[in-house]
Amino acid sequence: MPSLFLLEVKNYMALVPGKLFQLGTMIMFFIVILVSLWRSKTNLPKVKIMPPLEAFKEAVGRAAELNRPVIFTPGWGGGNTQSIDADLLAGSVLLTEVVNQTARAGSDLHVLVGNPNTIPILEGAVKTGYIMAGHLDEYSPDIVQFSTPELYSYSAWVAGEMRRLNCGANFMLGQHWMESLIFAEAGLEIGAFQVASSAMASQVPYFLATCDYVFIGPEIYAASAVVSQDKTQLGSLLGQDVLTIIILVLSIVGVVLATAGVTWLTNLMKV
Repeated sequence: MPSLFLLEVKNYMALVPGKLFQLGTMIMFFIVILVSLWRSKTNLPKVKIMPPLEAFKEAVGRAAELNRPVIFTPGWGGGNTQSIDADLLAGSVLLTEVVNQTARAGSDLHVLVGNPNTIPILEGAVKTGYIMAGHLDEYSPDIVQFSTPELYSYSAWVAGEMRRLNCGANFMLGQHWMESLIFAEAGLEIGAFQVASSAMASQVPYFLATCDYVFIGPEIYAASAVVSQDKTQLGSLLGQDVLTIIILVLSIVGVVLATAGVTWLTNLMKV
């Protein structure tokens, strides 16, 4: 008679019923991502330039023609004092491109921050942008300005600065929460060219109603990969696109089979 210990080990190692298909799917996804990362080391994936990313030059150029400054806000959502999130990091990469364009156009730039922990990241992004443009002598730490980590005070300060400076272009790239509509409405009121992003579905409608161009959901990560040309990011992006296609095909096949009364795919998922 087997001991209780061996029975416990056997039960622990046994696959949970109904999870075999999920395990196989997870392994397949893992392999797809690894192959995509490996492929990107020798052959960078080609990514179609997104309209919001192409609009950077237009936004900065219009502000320069009107002799009005450019404002960039990373949002307060990426700024709670305990963590730095992915949206903020992606936004900081896009900030380098904004700085590159403003330096070439000769426009003033103001980066308005509500979290002191993000200042070194954003200052580094600004400096990198000036280096890319060949205007490092124009870099100043004062470009990144800090007010307060309190959400409502930060929102009021940014909206007030936008009106006082009468900015010609307003970039809201990062993670924006409640302040999204406050910023976007202020920019719309003064006629600024606005480009925004939000990975939060609840904030996207506000930006769509008030901004010229919007990165919707995970598009900000794709834009970040395009700007940085990082092989790992581009490989991950390729892998995610392949997985999206696989999931879409499986969903369509499943619907067709279920409609036709064929149950083998459903039974496979129950194994």
